[in-house]
Amino acid sequence: GEAGPSGCDSVCGSTAELDECGVCGGDGSSCHIYVDFSLGDAADGSLDVFMSNTHPIVGFQFDISGMSIDGASGGSAEDNGFVVGTGPNGALGYSVTGGSIPAGDGLLTSLSGSFDDYEACLVGLVLSVEGEGLHHYSTGDCAATDAVDLGCGYGEAGPSGCDSVCGSTAEL
Repeated sequence: GEAGPSGCDSVCGSTAELDECGVCGGDGSSCHIYVDFSLGDAADGSLDVFMSNTHPIVGFQFDISGMSIDGASGGSAEDNGFVVGTGPNGALGYSVTGGSIPAGDGLLTSLSGSFDDYEACLVGLVLSVEGEGLHHYSTGDCAATDAVDLGCGYGEAGPSGCDSVCGSTAEL
């Protein structure tokens, strides 16, 4: 006789093995969850946040350093009925109906506000993702902004007084 069934698929002559995700004959990728963010142009108080995700997103929260945020609209968050709240430096998105943002690649939301640094960076990322596995998140590179420093720091008036010193009230 011939040998009986072999391999994890119980097929005669098979050499199939379980991969690291427990899938018979798998390539080891099914249990890895990838979510990558990137930032678009940061100009005129507007910043687009892009997301590429392999699994549905149930909720997200992040801060944007270098930006004071006063609104968010559009993108896959709005398309999927998410409420996106904003605060001085961050955004929080979730669905009140239990919905999710499906796997995909594109604009998550467009932020509005003002820039207070030469670059805006996505920091403090918190995600709620459908699916179990090994999570791999990337916040991407910072985006250069059109913020202007008049010499006394961001958001501060330029040199003043007759001595042209920051914060001076000196008079002639």
